[in-house]
Amino acid sequence: MLGTSQLSGFGSRAAGGGPATATYIDETDILTGATNYTFSGHAIGAAAADRRVVVGVHLVGGATQGVSSVTVGGQCCAEIVEKVLSVGSGANEQTVGLYEVALAAGTTADIVVNGARSSNGCYIGVWNVNGASGASVFNASDDAAPSAADPTILMDCNANGCVITFSGNAGGSGSTHTWSNVTERFDLVAEVNTAKSGADADFGATQSSLDCSAAWSDALSGGVTIGASWSPS
Repeated sequence: MLGTSQLSGFGSRAAGGGPATATYIDETDILTGATNYTFSGHAIGAAAADRRVVVGVHLVGGATQGVSSVTVGGQCCAEIVEKVLSVGSGANEQTVGLYEVALAAGTTADIVVNGARSSNGCYIGVWNVNGASGASVFNASDDAAPSAADPTILMDCNANGCVITFSGNAGGSGSTHTWSNVTERFDLVAEVNTAKSGADADFGATQSSLDCSAAWSDALSGGVTIGASWSPS
């Protein structure tokens, strides 16, 4: 998997025009065991010449698993950030990642997530980013907590940029999320002890080490929170 230092555009860079905006589209889950998951005819947002489709993925029950690839409409996504957590077995083994592809045409497409090994289920959240710099992601952050502690992510974002965050966790029956400094878009318990949530925000002013973490309502057995930011074009 890629580290943040390997991301194109990571680090300080002067912002241009813009703004870059994040728009939440939809989320879906498949609660069956498999290695590869196809979300057929999934909503991917309004067609636009500057659109990036961003997919958040949460694989459950796949220790040291990782995501082999994500495609949208047959187009390969670039990995932005991915974190694997193994704290036991079953739902406690998790992979959480964000992936993106520039895709101008279409409002629906098949989204395919290929895992490195079998999992118990796959959950996705989909966003559009419009007006972003061609240098791709500006900043990415991830944290995993193999305990009841909440993962912490700190985000940098240029003025007129945007941030998307995504969290997956296990071990709490009905656990909900409370996000800091970003707007929650969904908060779901897909199985008895597996939850996921996504959030985003557009920022007019520059942000540095901004806490964009999610606090869990229950003491969980473990989870992952990740985030990424885009700069204006």
